[in-house]
Amino acid sequence: MADILFLQGGGHWDTFKSHPELPLGILSASVFAHENYDIKIIDMRVEKGWEAILKQELTRGPLMVAFSCILGVPVKQGLEASKVVKAVSDVPVVWGGAGPSSIYMETIKHPLVDIVVRGEGEYALQELADALKTGSSLKEIKGLVYKEEGKIIINEEREFCDLNELPLLPYHLVDIENYKVLRRGVPAISIETSRGCPHNCTFCSNSHLNKHKWRCFSAEESVRRIEYACKTLKVNAFFIIDDNFFVNIKRTRAILQGLLDKNLKIIYELQGARIDSLDMMTDEDIELLEKTGCQQLDMGLESGSQKILDSLHKGYKVEQLFRVNQRLSKTKINLAYNVIVGYPNETYEDLTTTIKTILQVLAENKQSHITSVNSLLVHPATQMFEDCKDMIKTDLTLEDVVNLDYANIIYPWLTPERAKLLEAITISANFIDDKVFHYVHSPMIRLFTYFYQPIAKWRFRNMNFNFMFEVFLKKLLFKFYNLG
Repeated sequence: MADILFLQGGGHWDTFKSHPELPLGILSASVFAHENYDIKIIDMRVEKGWEAILKQELTRGPLMVAFSCILGVPVKQGLEASKVVKAVSDVPVVWGGAGPSSIYMETIKHPLVDIVVRGEGEYALQELADALKTGSSLKEIKGLVYKEEGKIIINEEREFCDLNELPLLPYHLVDIENYKVLRRGVPAISIETSRGCPHNCTFCSNSHLNKHKWRCFSAEESVRRIEYACKTLKVNAFFIIDDNFFVNIKRTRAILQGLLDKNLKIIYELQGARIDSLDMMTDEDIELLEKTGCQQLDMGLESGSQKILDSLHKGYKVEQLFRVNQRLSKTKINLAYNVIVGYPNETYEDLTTTIKTILQVLAENKQSHITSVNSLLVHPATQMFEDCKDMIKTDLTLEDVVNLDYANIIYPWLTPERAKLLEAITISANFIDDKVFHYVHSPMIRLFTYFYQPIAKWRFRNMNFNFMFEVFLKKLLFKFYNLG
């Protein structure tokens, strides 16, 4: 019998990958609680019959049902699961993760939610389970927001934990084979070595969630955790999901040297890279990345317009982008750039400059690609949200944030014509390089990409997005995969 039931939802990209990403948030939250409580994870991305499994587990009287998510489509899944719980039991429904932590008041106000864990959950989950088991008060548990006799109680915030005091992840709670995502044809799992970012990008919720603080596992502990995963999980490929891996370059060098010293024959992709950080790295640093098996660096290009970059407080110059891109073209390391369009102050000229920048980056480094071109998401926990309060809806409900998804956003500063253009750009951008062949598992989409890619490239080069049959095909695809 499970004492704690966890549910994990996902977004659109989980549908098209070979496997969903490892539920690191849940595993991290369980590092202490699993020692004293039986924990069962029901992954809605993996278990097609998740509702029946949930109902069966509820008959056994768990202490709580917990749901971890970011904002967007996963919120809809969380509401669906919470509705099931409330329909057949009185088990407390607990929400946590980056999404609920960002909008904890909007989350706790929903009738389907009883408790919100705000911030990190490692200690909070253990303390909450103890309180529910003994029937004691929740008022001393830091980070909790909950309902009591019709009132909303907001407990003191929990301080950040010392990452180096955390036990190894309880990987036994999942079937690891379900989470070995094929990256460039190699099964890989996600892993973290640090949390947070010290920078001030106005569109990023990290500033709110981590309060501009960057915390890390020591270099030795980072290497130990990678080595443990290699030996225990029989995997030698990783996706390092850090928000910013290169904050402390001495630590970065120590981790890379530690991997060499341990003779760990791994390959990896790094999510947390910044253009300005890479611009400051020495040739020896780049060589060390290659020697340790780095295959790809993911980073935020965000915009090709310096005006937009400055307004976002990105902290880098476009010439640095081109310099880094050309420099890394001489290595075997792929560069993956994320781009955002649809900013409040973005003109048509800014947009065309961004597209020209994308094309130049791809031309000057054949190993580079664009992760995605996304329409702006004004996340509630950002400076941009504060700056735009007089233009957008701010009294959000959980149902509202379901549509905080890149495919569904239209803001007042976007005319219907501009919104249509942005949709065309975001769709075709998925096919202007070879990323689909590296990361998308669906044979149908891969075949479509083979024939459509020349059209996508032509559209980008010529800024010609007339007769966008692709929009219709996207709707058919989403309907086929029941993505809404």
